[in-house]
Amino acid sequence: MTENTSVYMQSEAFWKKAETENLSQEAPVDESDEDKALFEGDTGELPEIVRNVLVHLLRGPYFERSSSRRLWSALVTNEKVIRSRLSELYLDLFLDEAAGIAFCRRPNLGELDVPTLLPRVRLRFLDSTLIVELRERLMRAQETGERVHVTRQDLREILRLYDAAALSNEALLERHLSGIVDRFVKRRILLTLKSGDDAFEISPVLPLLFTTSDIEALRAGYAEKAARDAERLGG
Repeated sequence: MTENTSVYMQSEAFWKKAETENLSQEAPVDESDEDKALFEGDTGELPEIVRNVLVHLLRGPYFERSSSRRLWSALVTNEKVIRSRLSELYLDLFLDEAAGIAFCRRPNLGELDVPTLLPRVRLRFLDSTLIVELRERLMRAQETGERVHVTRQDLREILRLYDAAALSNEALLERHLSGIVDRFVKRRILLTLKSGDDAFEISPVLPLLFTTSDIEALRAGYAEKAARDAERLGG
């Protein structure tokens, strides 16, 4: 072996060693990345903020950008993984970035028979009639960008048009109204105002929760009910 060859091999070994040492210094192990557990026994892989977004969506009935811009940003940034996690639960994500609204909904599952996390809400006749009236008021007002407020008295007068059982019974009418208001506030169809319990804002999300096709289906149901009532009463 010549002297030049020996020097070359020694220098090559030196640079390999130096390169290995530099690589280990430039890419230190980040222990925080390895340990993502948020609580004892946690085997999840998602960051805390993404998990929080999923909880808000699953808790429902909908998630608004105005409620937390930080969580909304996490939702938009991680939309793909959030959609994937919801799909594993047989759920679809509705996301309207312009309106700042997101919520979970059942996808078109076809003949697939699976359990669901979303509560099955069967609208009562009076609930559905009031939803149609509130939605129409909201749609008319949105043409001018106005927010729509209604009072308890407004709701009472609308209900009076449809609540045949309470036509001559004010106590029954009031009982029906109280039940509907409680359900609508819980589902955030009606938003309470600081001015008091007798005034509400119609949620701007209502047209997204109940689409035009939904409303048409409700109206078709009204027509069927009217026809059955007329037949039962002999025309």
